[in-house]
Amino acid sequence: MALDDLPGGRVLLADHVNLSIWLQTLDVAEETVGHWHEIVTDTFTVVRGEVAVDRRSGGCVVLAEGSSHGVPPGVRHRLRNTGSAQAVVVTVQTGGRRDFNVEQDQK
Repeated sequence: MALDDLPGGRVLLADHVNLSIWLQTLDVAEETVGHWHEIVTDTFTVVRGEVAVDRRSGGCVVLAEGSSHGVPPGVRHRLRNTGSAQAVVVTVQTGGRRDFNVEQDQK
């Protein structure tokens, strides 16, 4: 499947006890819900576009195409498309069974 043919949203590519791999598209200005993980580390790699990783404590990291950034367990974060076109991100989760905890006090 070509990048231009990707469906919107998230697709789970692999799901194992200590590894999950997601493919995600974000439309212009789209952002994910703020969240954190108890035991897994998220490593984001931008395949196309530009994405900001907003960390509740620790600021914002902007990732250009081909760049990666890891977020350890316990760090509240979200992804935000900061580019002028749809972004495509691969997220690799390691460290244990995937978990997802939504921030209750989002701004």
